[in-house]
Amino acid sequence: MASLLLASCYNDDYETGTDKTKAGKIAYDYTKAAITPFMDILTLTYKFNRYIGQENLDGRDSVDLLYFPNVKVNRTQDGPEKATVYLLRTFRSGYNRADYTVAIHNTDRHRTLDGKGATWKIHAFSEIYGDSMVYEMSIVSCGQDKWQVTQSHCAPWHMNRKVSRESAQKIYGYRHFFFCQNNHWTVEWEQPSPHSLACQVKVSGEMESVKSPKMRMRFKTIKPLKMDWASSVLQSHWNDGIMDIWVDDSIDKTTENVRAVVDDRRIVIEYMGYRDEWRNPWE
Repeated sequence: MASLLLASCYNDDYETGTDKTKAGKIAYDYTKAAITPFMDILTLTYKFNRYIGQENLDGRDSVDLLYFPNVKVNRTQDGPEKATVYLLRTFRSGYNRADYTVAIHNTDRHRTLDGKGATWKIHAFSEIYGDSMVYEMSIVSCGQDKWQVTQSHCAPWHMNRKVSRESAQKIYGYRHFFFCQNNHWTVEWEQPSPHSLACQVKVSGEMESVKSPKMRMRFKTIKPLKMDWASSVLQSHWNDGIMDIWVDDSIDKTTENVRAVVDDRRIVIEYMGYRDEWRNPWE
């Protein structure tokens, strides 16, 4: 049942692999699509941390030029205490990529995330194909470009406007979107060169499709996922790691397991006793 649900919910032009593991590849694609916006938001936050950490305008201008050619950074105030909030707005992200508005809180207390224990609260909004999602998370610095991400979750924007879940499913799109409730993640950043950025991330969490029929999945990295970006864009590439995905069938009360082994050029999908290689393109 879970296999049929996966195979019927997604349509793509697959160039490799076989029908024997196609449902498993679709589960991986959905999971990757759900994780990617969180990573985009974290990447924008990392870049802003480098920006705000500069001690003078010349330094900020150089970081702005390197990291934010398609991002507008604004400073505003919020709440009765007039706390500083920085807003990052992306534009012209490109085909099949979301645009984001990211609000960064708590910079009055911790100006950067460089010191161990420094914490920022993040609220973000994404929009793609007319569908809008709201993301929340807390980032706690462990020092030396290592972060712990807690309290991270997302839901459709309309849910935050007190529209019932049933009404939103009927009225709005969200064909490929999921409610996500994540466990603690860890992210370790590195900058191989001034024009590139990479990280290793350990993730786990749960997903439930916005649209019916419902699809519920759980995911966990067995080996940290490695991702890299060109410094000026949010176009990411997953080039290493192992992830397990469990697809729960709420009707038959069964669970199917998918293992995805990722490297720079391929994704090996292990599913229902079969094993296939699939192409791993840049997004």
